Amino acid sequence: MHALAPYIMLAAQAPSGADPMSGPSLWLGAAIATAATGVALLVWAARGLVPARRPTQAEATITARDLKSVMTDARALLEQLARDADARAARLESLIASADARLDRLIAATPPTGSGGPPTDPPATDPPAAALADATRDRIIALARAGRSSLDIAEELGQHVGVVELVRALHAPR
Repeated sequence: MHALAPYIMLAAQAPSGADPMSGPSLWLGAAIATAATGVALLVWAARGLVPARRPTQAEATITARDLKSVMTDARALLEQLARDADARAARLESLIASADARLDRLIAATPPTGSGGPPTDPPATDPPAAALADATRDRIIALARAGRSSLDIAEELGQHVGVVELVRALHAPR
């Protein structure tokens, strides 16, 4: 910036016999000085020589207080999420226990199997009853293969849904 000083001084000089503090030469000198100062500040800013503004003590305190508030809110949210997850896990465990109990009752209601293979039909004492059971079983299997739901099949054939599901499970393609 000091390299521009002679030009500023030259521009600020008034013609002989005139007041040095008046006229267009004064305004020209002021404009050159302002432009030189602006250029110097731009160069300093581009080089990183202008220091960044540091926050005041009050601003730093407010920022720390805000950060503590955010952390407290985050901790409360995390605790709420943990409580919700625990409640849902307990509900799932309850549903699983209920399903296991129902499955145990269904298994207890089915006739025992022979050697681990598919259950065998009890000996038919009345041939028409055995034929009816075979016909019902075959109809359940046919409707299941056609894509019908267990509830639909049970309603159509007048059977319990558990019976339909058992027949479907025993005769499902492997």
